[in-house]
Amino acid sequence: MTLCFNTENQKSNNICLSIRPHLLQEQMLQDANRVLKRKLGEFEAEAASPPQLAWQGEGGMLSHDPPQPEHFFQALESNPCLQPTYHTMDMNQQPVPAPGGCYPAWMS
Repeated sequence: MTLCFNTENQKSNNICLSIRPHLLQEQMLQDANRVLKRKLGEFEAEAASPPQLAWQGEGGMLSHDPPQPEHFFQALESNPCLQPTYHTMDMNQQPVPAPGGCYPAWMS
């Protein structure tokens, strides 16, 4: 669409403006604005509702452990006779290689 009108300027009798690209651009911006407002409304509605906690649906029982699939983890058998041992070493003592002839990794 082209809009033409006369001016009182002697240099140019007619000024024609093409308004179609501007109308299309304005329409696209209005559509984008409408979509953004709708999305903002959805986010605000989601933020306004309180989050549903996992324990609320289970009768008020709260577990501090995250839910684990039973087929993945297996209980380890424990031996109460095993006690942690600590080997002390004098800093001036020369390290002795292990029976396999290798030094422990932390000593290298």
